[in-house]
Amino acid sequence: MQNAEKIISVILSEAKEEASSILANAEQARDKACAELSARLESENALKEKNAKVEAENVITRRLTVAGLDARMQTLSAKQAVISEAYELAFEKIKAVDKARYKALFAKLLASVAKAGDEIIVADSDKDVLDAKWLESVSVKLGKKLKLSSCALDAKGGLVVSGTEIETDLTLETLVAEVREKREAEVLAQLFGG
Repeated sequence: MQNAEKIISVILSEAKEEASSILANAEQARDKACAELSARLESENALKEKNAKVEAENVITRRLTVAGLDARMQTLSAKQAVISEAYELAFEKIKAVDKARYKALFAKLLASVAKAGDEIIVADSDKDVLDAKWLESVSVKLGKKLKLSSCALDAKGGLVVSGTEIETDLTLETLVAEVREKREAEVLAQLFGG
């Protein structure tokens, strides 16, 4: 029996050594897997942090761009308001000019567009200045028979030449708008130095 116990003891000893070896190998494999997982997690976290910084910089850049655009839009809007005010002042100055110069302005405009037989529709606000007597005088100077319409034009000033083929708007609103369209860039440069 002693031999049997010795054999059992040797078997148990070999089994313990093998179990210790298996356990040691398993612990090494576990430690290696944990180290690899830890390294991978660190790498992923670093990548996520880098991506978050890049996205934060992109958000800041976009917000700065939008703020810059908003500022430019507000500046442009303010400039447009100043220009509109300047043209409104010009409009008021035209309306305030003495009657003889006002009549001469519209006589000159009529000379460039009116044809014999055209009907002249005067703005209600100008009926006392651009009247039948004025139109008769202009007709004689131009050598063209022009007719004063009995209709009144709803405009701040000026007139409309209504012909058989075409109607020409010579209201102050239209004239000032045409000048504004042609010279707005120049006015911007003069007002704001650009």
